[in-house]
This record gives sequence, structure tokens and C-alpha cells, in this order.
Amino acid sequence: MDLVNDLFDGHIDYDDDIETGKPKEYYIGKAEYILSNLNKDNYHEFLKVICRDFKNLDEEQQKIIKDIMGIKTETKVIEKEKIVYREKKQQKPRGYSANRHHCDDY
Repeated sequence: MDLVNDLFDGHIDYDDDIETGKPKEYYIGKAEYILSNLNKDNYHEFLKVICRDFKNLDEEQQKIIKDIMGIKTETKVIEKEKIVYREKKQQKPRGYSANRHHCDDY
């Protein structure tokens, strides 16, 4: 905020009115002043209100804000295959032994 004040030689009055048609430094200074007066809980509520019109910004402006906030816009597709049905292995007949010869002596 000191940098913004230095740009205007300290002649910025912070009040509740926000004027239109001012340079961007004016609005940056207003935002910095408001931010300096908010605690964590108030900041959360303030940010929720400010973000209401986020969807009205153009894509480039949204991208800049998302980058500042660390929001990733890329989505990764992860495929996970789940086996639902397994074929049963053929079981050897009971009593079968590799050493036993199969012959009927009856």
C-alpha cells in the first residue's frame, strides 16, 4: 500500500465512496486499504461477496485471478479399471495325482 501511496504522493483519501473513471492504482489502493482492515473471518466473507461477479469477467481476467489464487484449470483424467467378474479356474478332479495312473481295475 505504501507503493500506491508513493505513486500519488500520499494524496489518496480512503473513504466509503469508490469513484469511477480513476486509474487502476486508485482501485488497487482502495483494495489494499480494505484488505488491511479485515481479519481472516471478515476476509472470507468479503471475498465471497466480491467473487459473485467472477463469472462475468472475460476468460483472460479469470485466468489471471485463478493463477494468483493457485487454482489449476487443467483436469486430469485417471482411468481405474475394476474387475467385476472373474472366470473361475478349472479345478483338477479330486483324487487326481500326477503319480497315479488312470485306469479302472473294476
